[in-house]
Amino acid sequence: MFISLIRDQLIQKIEPLGQLLPSNQMPQRFSVDEYISLINNTDMVGLFFCGSMAVLAIFIFLVFLKNKERIYLHYGSFLFFMFIYAGLYILNLLWPNCDPQTLRKIAARLVEPVTIVSFGCYTLFCIELLNIQQNKRLHKHLSRWTAFNFTYAILYFILFDVIRDAHFIIYNVMRVIIFSLSVIYLTWIQRTIHSPFKHYFINGSIVYFVGSILAATRYAVDFIPFKPFYSISEVVYFETGVFIETLFFALALGDRIYVLHREKQKASQQLIEQLFINEENIHRINEDLRETVKEQMHQVNKINAQLQEEERNRMRAEYEKNLAKAEILARRMQINPHFLFNSLNAIKYLIQRQESDKAVKYLVIFSRFVRKLLDTSMKNTIPLGEEMDMIQDFLDLEKNRFGHEFNFAINIKDGKLINEVKVPPLIIQPFVENAIWHGLLTSESKQKTINISVEEKANKTVILTINDNGIGRKNALKTSKPKLHKSLGVPLTDERINLYNQSQKSRISYEIIDNFNEEGKASGTTVAFLFEYII
Repeated sequence: MFISLIRDQLIQKIEPLGQLLPSNQMPQRFSVDEYISLINNTDMVGLFFCGSMAVLAIFIFLVFLKNKERIYLHYGSFLFFMFIYAGLYILNLLWPNCDPQTLRKIAARLVEPVTIVSFGCYTLFCIELLNIQQNKRLHKHLSRWTAFNFTYAILYFILFDVIRDAHFIIYNVMRVIIFSLSVIYLTWIQRTIHSPFKHYFINGSIVYFVGSILAATRYAVDFIPFKPFYSISEVVYFETGVFIETLFFALALGDRIYVLHREKQKASQQLIEQLFINEENIHRINEDLRETVKEQMHQVNKINAQLQEEERNRMRAEYEKNLAKAEILARRMQINPHFLFNSLNAIKYLIQRQESDKAVKYLVIFSRFVRKLLDTSMKNTIPLGEEMDMIQDFLDLEKNRFGHEFNFAINIKDGKLINEVKVPPLIIQPFVENAIWHGLLTSESKQKTINISVEEKANKTVILTINDNGIGRKNALKTSKPKLHKSLGVPLTDERINLYNQSQKSRISYEIIDNFNEEGKASGTTVAFLFEYII
């Protein structure tokens, strides 16, 4: 249909030119002015633009029906309204038998609302393409600007008969507002938004607004001393700008599809690699644990035999026995099979729900935690800074496993002693675990928190506090609910601290403080550690 219309229009305009000259003097080519006049009079640009917008809009809407992403809905709507816009200027070609006066009234009422609604869809497309949500302030401004454009378009359509005589003034005022704010928002986007598709959008928008400015100038200003400028209609200026803009936006969407596909492949590959690594780590942990238990049990039996044979070495043998027992239980606590099982189930759950990003994040934290356990399994002491890193990973894992049921904060004030003080691995982990299981998970409070602070004091001392807003120790003992988790961590920690104080120059001590609110009710527990560093 569009091709036949273009052909008929060309024949109607070219035949008169041929009749003006004899056949032997027929020119071989048109001048530039004749080409421009021919284009304006035959609506070639309008027909081509209308057809291209229709094809692109249908294609984008089909993509939206398949992917269900709003970005395609917004862009398809923009193309659809551009199709309507172009169609309003060639109504006489589409309905040649209709009254021309009626067609002009329809076009006069619809051109401005359709143009502004398409601009609103363009803004919504910008928000989705560049992920403007990362800048809350800019997103708020653009959302309000879009709502203003839609409201203006609706009111213009409804009140057109009232404002008909003032439409030229309204048109000029609206264009000043649109162009001014567009420059501000484009500059804002250029400076604050980081997106691999930003250069496509900026270049396309510049072409779009250049075409719009030329069209508005051609329509509203009649005293520019450059006559060729008025040889082309404002519609051709605007449609040319929109057409070039669609090329940039098509490149942006194509690049976006490629980037998303590449990221999805990368995430899947990382997930598979992490699963293999994790399986190998678990197998190695189990093997090391069995060997360690076997060796330690052999050592305990050997010490018991020595106790029976040599009374004079009883105290020394007893100390070694207790040390061996503490090491065995500590290893068992550090790599708790129940904890590993729950963590793997949490990963499996995220994978089944197709939450790849969360699963990868959880796997990274879990692998890092297991790797640190392996690194410290054969060490008697580690720097306090490394201890806090392991506690950070432990809290991240527990928080993700329990569905973000609690929050935590770790505040470490700068100090050289933080990395000089040596402590047994995971010495404070049982208290953090108790705060979660017995303090927070049994609490009905809506905001459950754990705060850990580390601060260096005078005389080579470091104070570490663990504070939770749970139900308190007394309520935890009185509760009728079955225990969520049986922990041997605190008694074991006492043994490990005693062994540490016997074998090291430095000293570790702690106290547990029950917190109460103004009404005298339990409001949580505080555990305060004191590390005395002695060279």
